[in-house]
Amino acid sequence: MGSNPSLPEICENIAQKFPDARFIITDALLEGHPQISTYLYNQFEQSLYLGYLAGLITTSQMPLANRELKVGFIAAQEYPLLNRHMVPGFLQGAQMVNPAITLDFRIVGNWFDANKGADLATSMINAKVDVFAIIAGGASQGLFKVAQSQGAYIVFHNERQYESAPGYVVGCGSMEQKKLVQEILSDALAGEINYGEGRIVGLKEGYIGFFYDDPGYRDTLPLEIREEFELFMEQLREGKIAYTLPKL
Repeated sequence: MGSNPSLPEICENIAQKFPDARFIITDALLEGHPQISTYLYNQFEQSLYLGYLAGLITTSQMPLANRELKVGFIAAQEYPLLNRHMVPGFLQGAQMVNPAITLDFRIVGNWFDANKGADLATSMINAKVDVFAIIAGGASQGLFKVAQSQGAYIVFHNERQYESAPGYVVGCGSMEQKKLVQEILSDALAGEINYGEGRIVGLKEGYIGFFYDDPGYRDTLPLEIREEFELFMEQLREGKIAYTLPKL
């Protein structure tokens, strides 16, 4: 059992030499291989609602919001899930608030260079980005520092990061990786894994969500933004917000 979008291709090659082996992979998608079962977190959906929140903020009268309607996304490096699901989902969500919103997308080049992350963030703020998303590991520390010193808001994927820049990180998505792994292992021990299937798990299934219970969200965002965002989340969970999940 493992977790990485690159593992299905690797396991396909190994499976040819070990036909009795079975592979379970999370954070990845492959269908039709009789030895492999995969589970993909719907990060297009998570990016969609974080983008929607970013759109509400950049179009608002909040102190650090400007008139340019420009949001930003910094990534450590490019890979299929990022390019095909996360970045497009973030922009699509923001444009559900206002179609005129544009996206400034930059690449650090690695997962650790906080100085490069800070340089990119500074350049993007100078270009009038006022709300950021970031998928960059340790390089995220550069954005946290610049957001506090120069003034910008951050929405964060997958984990609670409000304390990394209090008052500037204003929304954090959640990903229930431990919950999914525990359930998969339970099914495996019971012999109930359907190999050959690839499942996509998201908001409706309870494997992605949002950390509402934090002062960084409750006390920083105006009530009207929180109410509109939470209504969007409820409608998205109920399947009332239409979107098409792009192919990987």
